[in-house]
Amino acid sequence: MPTLVPHDLTVAGLATRVYEAGDPANDTVIFVHDGAYGTDALLAFGEVAESLSADFHVLLPDLLGWGGSAKVHHFDQSLYAPRLNHIAALCDQLGVTRAHFVGNSFGGSLILRASIAGVWPIRSAVSIAGTGGPWRSQTGITAMADYRATETEARRISDLVVGSDAATEEHVARRLANSLIPGHWESLRAWGLRNPELPATPPPADGYPETLATVSTPILLVAGSRDVMVEPGWQDRIVAAAPAVKAVVMDTGHSPNIDLPGEVEKVLRSFWSQVD
Repeated sequence: MPTLVPHDLTVAGLATRVYEAGDPANDTVIFVHDGAYGTDALLAFGEVAESLSADFHVLLPDLLGWGGSAKVHHFDQSLYAPRLNHIAALCDQLGVTRAHFVGNSFGGSLILRASIAGVWPIRSAVSIAGTGGPWRSQTGITAMADYRATETEARRISDLVVGSDAATEEHVARRLANSLIPGHWESLRAWGLRNPELPATPPPADGYPETLATVSTPILLVAGSRDVMVEPGWQDRIVAAAPAVKAVVMDTGHSPNIDLPGEVEKVLRSFWSQVD
């Protein structure tokens, strides 16, 4: 089986790690990982990408704040904007002009937002448990509210992500090691910092998910019937607002790309077979 090769690049002035495998002459697939503490591109999509690299050119970037990429936080921008711009710059630098994008959780939300903004070279978009922002469950919100880099906490996050008691020891160990990389915990914890002297203000209304109805890119939503990190039926709300968006439900938790990579590969290949 092909091996994912890491490349350490400088993209828009920021350290960026991206893993690559497969023949660049084949169709390109870009995988965008989730936003949990201690995740990275390989932890989220390594097995799926390895298998698909036999027929596709696969790229797996570590997002800003995770893995081998720069540990930065932009306090004057949304959580999405710097990462949308960063991946757009990465695609430009690598000469990617058209690609299938697949994301999990926060990564899936990024892809949906990029589809609306038109800032990535998206041929098709797949969001696995990524709602685009709303409909996170209280369990999901609480899970990201606090984290200490201990084995117990790494296990707690891992089991929530892949399903109760489903995370392997190897998975938990990698998450813990990733969460101990200097700057990772700080850059994610910064998401919740607020100046106590300023009044809390809600985010501006942006018309989501109705804005997805204006997108011509083929979009697939993958929901887990046992996902405790988001509200049940989130995918139905998006489809109701944007009927061209398709959705499938798997008997899984929040990240079938981790615990059911073979099943996710089947879903992806089936969807892509219908994409021009």
